[in-house]
Amino acid sequence: MRKRSIILPFLCLFAMMSMTAQEATPGNNAQVACPLAKVDVEQLPDLNVPRTGHRTLCFEQEIIAIGGHTSGFVPTATAEYYANGEWHLIPTVYEHDGGFSVKLEDGKVLIVGGAEKHLGIGQTFAAETYNPEQHQFEGFGCTDRKRTLACGTRLDNGKVVISGNWYADDAIEIFDGKGKFGVVKDVAQHRVLPYIFQTSPDDAIIFSSRDNYGKALDTILVDHLKGEPYQEVLFDTWRPMERHLNFDYEDCFIGNQSKGEYAWLFPVVNKDEQIAIAQANGSKISLLPTASPVPMKSPWGQRIFYYSFIVDRKAQRAYLLGMHEDSSDNSRIYAVCIEYCKTAKDKEAPLTLYYSDPLPYHGGTPPALTPDGDIVIVGGANGKEGIQQTNDNFHPTSTVYLLHFGTPLYAAGKNGLLWMWIAGIGGIAVLLLAAFFIRRHRRQRQKDDISPSAEPQASPKFITGTGKLVADNKTMMERIEELMISEKLFLNSELKVADIANRIGTHRNYIADCLKTHEGCSFNQYVNRFRIDHAKRLLHYHPEKKIATVSLESGFANETSFYRTFKAIVGMTPKEWLASTKKKS
Repeated sequence: MRKRSIILPFLCLFAMMSMTAQEATPGNNAQVACPLAKVDVEQLPDLNVPRTGHRTLCFEQEIIAIGGHTSGFVPTATAEYYANGEWHLIPTVYEHDGGFSVKLEDGKVLIVGGAEKHLGIGQTFAAETYNPEQHQFEGFGCTDRKRTLACGTRLDNGKVVISGNWYADDAIEIFDGKGKFGVVKDVAQHRVLPYIFQTSPDDAIIFSSRDNYGKALDTILVDHLKGEPYQEVLFDTWRPMERHLNFDYEDCFIGNQSKGEYAWLFPVVNKDEQIAIAQANGSKISLLPTASPVPMKSPWGQRIFYYSFIVDRKAQRAYLLGMHEDSSDNSRIYAVCIEYCKTAKDKEAPLTLYYSDPLPYHGGTPPALTPDGDIVIVGGANGKEGIQQTNDNFHPTSTVYLLHFGTPLYAAGKNGLLWMWIAGIGGIAVLLLAAFFIRRHRRQRQKDDISPSAEPQASPKFITGTGKLVADNKTMMERIEELMISEKLFLNSELKVADIANRIGTHRNYIADCLKTHEGCSFNQYVNRFRIDHAKRLLHYHPEKKIATVSLESGFANETSFYRTFKAIVGMTPKEWLASTKKKS
């Protein structure tokens, strides 16, 4: 038996490494040098209105989907925000199917343009703002030129540079940040969904690989807001990846505006359809050195179709999202994680290919980054664009996915298999440690089975602060409450019943029985009562604190759990409760 317990971890490790090696070999259609990691996907409640062609934005306490079109390819003059575990439907002033958005200096959001009619036909002048604090839209004016599938970038002076159009002429337009729009210059070539990158406090460059009718440009010219257009040498070999979706300029930004550093990342593709990552530092554009190529095929052999790019500046990671569809009409979500901050030290940015379990096809809608560093994918077309069938704009989905990203794996130098050996060494340690604890646990259970104290009728025992052994349920309850009040153990988001049992010298089962007998609740319910009481005090005496801060300072692991628990215990949301206390006072 002892030999089997020692050999088993090595057999498991060998099997694990064999499977991983098979996934990572060229014969199995995967890139050798790019490590793989699975991403957990949570399905949030569905939207009230199925939509695609919309804008998805994240704020500290909410996700919002604005505009787009719904079933039948019909524009919808609605938006909906996700808060307290559900979607809340609100009206917009105008329809914005294929419009763009830019976050303004005052915290509001500028939403501009979109298709004029059903079926994505035409362009509009429509401009309005969204106030996330009040969940209200306000129409205030119109652009100088009708636009759809355009983009915008906010400069340091608060002005917004606008360019791009679909089936209509383009021009470079400026929004003054207050209420007026105006064309400032013509473009060197008409474009759809262009990249607009700020290069200095009051300047920007504009480029795209497709013209305003979706045709690939033979020669790619770069427009300069305050200079003459020029031809970028890199674009002779690597073209900016075609974008079928809109995005915010923040999605690509990796610089530091306070230090005058204007740097951006974006995907490019060569004639062999290999994708790479480019960086724009000011007006200088070059390839970002990476430790491995961007994987173009999944571990299962299907080609990955990439559709959007997003940067997490806090974690200093960028994600290139993609998907593939299989024969059962399911798809996997992929995300190539680029550790762009590593280039200065390692010379080459490590890549990791994240993949999900098979999911119902979601249509590749633009993602948004949450404050926690997760990525949310809201709605989208229900077809299979670029894979087998035409994109089904007539039947958008209402599905919402949240991708939870943890610590990525790193490629070690240029040896794509080195990470496996590192993982293998760690795997040996974990498996041996697990075998040790399992063996110890079995021995302890054998002792418990023959111990008189393990009998069901035995009284619960614990050791008081004086060191005296006590068999009294009521006294145990007093000790538990004392620890909660005096030491505020509930503020530890990872507090477990075993922690309390260890503090007072008893078995965790006795703690659970004691709480059930005296409080009529589970351990988690008991602890959450203290957390909610603490949160109430913070909300009442420190109204300037954000909800996210209050939840963390009250011992909750995340804001979602806080909202759910608060409403379950109090019967209303934190904001509703705070408003009710103000009315009483």
